Amino acid sequence: MPKRQHEEKENNERWLLTYADLITLLMIFFVVLYSISQVDAKKFRTLAETLSTVFGGGRSLVGESSGTRMIPLPAQGGSDLEEVRASAAELLARQGMHHGANAQVKQQGLAITLANSLIFHPASAVINDGARRHLVALGKLLKDTDGPIRVEGFTDNTPVHSGEFASNWQLSALRAANIAQLLVEQAGVDPRRVSAVGYGGARPVASNRTEEGRARNRRVMIVIPR
Repeated sequence: MPKRQHEEKENNERWLLTYADLITLLMIFFVVLYSISQVDAKKFRTLAETLSTVFGGGRSLVGESSGTRMIPLPAQGGSDLEEVRASAAELLARQGMHHGANAQVKQQGLAITLANSLIFHPASAVINDGARRHLVALGKLLKDTDGPIRVEGFTDNTPVHSGEFASNWQLSALRAANIAQLLVEQAGVDPRRVSAVGYGGARPVASNRTEEGRARNRRVMIVIPR
């Protein structure tokens, strides 16, 4: 009789082995899940950075967004942009375009601003012959940079009095497009890098109540994002 009781006692403790095996398997399962999640996160970040570079934005596809601004992945370092800015400023000064033109490194990247009066006649989108060679020289300088080049056109809020354009939107957009085309066809910039956009009078940098302010608002910007 004592022998039977001893055997039953041993059998009752066998569940501990099963419980220990289950805990071990659960631990292994969670370790595997954790390792897989780490690998996937790294792969996803690599994929996101690659796509960002391919699409020319120089910006990350992952990260927190504030409005339309994404956390930047610097396609071109700040020091490189500063070197380009200095070269562009020197070129503009050498060409006598420093009055009505400037080059600055801003939060969004390098911005080269040119007054419309340096490039176009009033209410015209045809580039002046004198400005054409200056823009070609500037384009050859920018050709060696990295990342996209965006040409932006702006006007003041005065309605156009030309039958060629129905609005300042059309005028600013065609001016930007003509400069973009010149950069590609005559300066040799890769067309895949270049885009053009017209804002009309929607983004003034000065008051339109004075002629001086309106003159500042009539401009073209060549932007190289960070």
